[in-house]
Amino acid sequence: MGEHRDQVFQEYRDIKRQPSWSKRRGALLGLGLGIAAIASLAWRTTTTEFGGRFDPATLSVGDLLQIFSETREYLYASGWREQDGTFVPQKPADRFGEPKTSTPKLTGMRRYYTRVSKKNACGAGIRDVMHFTAVLPEVDVKYVMEALTNPGFTNWNPTLHGVTFRRHRRLPLDANLKDTFTSQELKVKDGYSHLEQSKDTIDVAAQVSELMVPKVVEKAAGRRFTSDYIAIRYDCKANRGFSIATSVGTEEVAKAAGVRKMQDLCLTSMMVAPDIASNDTMIHIVSHFDPQVPTTMLQKAVHYAVGRSTRQFLQSLHKKALSVQNSGKHSFIGCQ
Repeated sequence: MGEHRDQVFQEYRDIKRQPSWSKRRGALLGLGLGIAAIASLAWRTTTTEFGGRFDPATLSVGDLLQIFSETREYLYASGWREQDGTFVPQKPADRFGEPKTSTPKLTGMRRYYTRVSKKNACGAGIRDVMHFTAVLPEVDVKYVMEALTNPGFTNWNPTLHGVTFRRHRRLPLDANLKDTFTSQELKVKDGYSHLEQSKDTIDVAAQVSELMVPKVVEKAAGRRFTSDYIAIRYDCKANRGFSIATSVGTEEVAKAAGVRKMQDLCLTSMMVAPDIASNDTMIHIVSHFDPQVPTTMLQKAVHYAVGRSTRQFLQSLHKKALSVQNSGKHSFIGCQ
């Protein structure tokens, strides 16, 4: 899988473990984001053209991490780097001179784009990669991760109507996702009760979410759903976490949920870590998806709408994380 992956994720590779289960369901899994919520203004069918990088038949989380780490427009362009199985920012957050207030507010929110080569394009030739960076003031990373992943926390994410289907498994990094989430396996309503702390495995959700779209779009094109694999890791000792997600190969997941797959999400990642020399949390989102609209003008409209949607998501996440921090509880991420 390449020398880089051998070095970075060596501890995951050769260990096979049986999945551990629980019967919890329904987390919004903010790490899934609904990042393409407004992007689902689709007027044509999805494609499976992924530049040869994504093979739905053999795709694993390890493959996704390798693609993420080795594509310059993804990880390098984010200003973060891999460290001991998670990711860290390479410099303190730029706060743009924003003054502190008595009520903590989202700061340093910035959006920018990078552009991949044609061979690395997503879906029907989409080369733009969206980056979002922000600082969540006065909240610890572990409470942000708890807010993002705890199945008991619902209805806080404004980009989603909710999760309509979810199956989660604990897997080796090199496990084949399609072989794991087969039509038969997707009938089993099991999963994990807390995030894994071992570096030998990674937690993966096969999830279908209903996206929040404008009423006019819903009336014209119906309800919108996204079907994704979402891998999650959090390191209690380092107090860092990340997710990485794709829609590649999720046709069976959509079918099990009784919906039609409507998105080409090549790769989305969210990285969360303490801000350098502060008590705040830095967060960075990388998303490469095909918005499936037919014109450049509509693509620009999608980008604008996704920017607004993501700001709303981050504001709501910050509010929820502060609430969790005030409670002092972080049982789902499992830290002592």
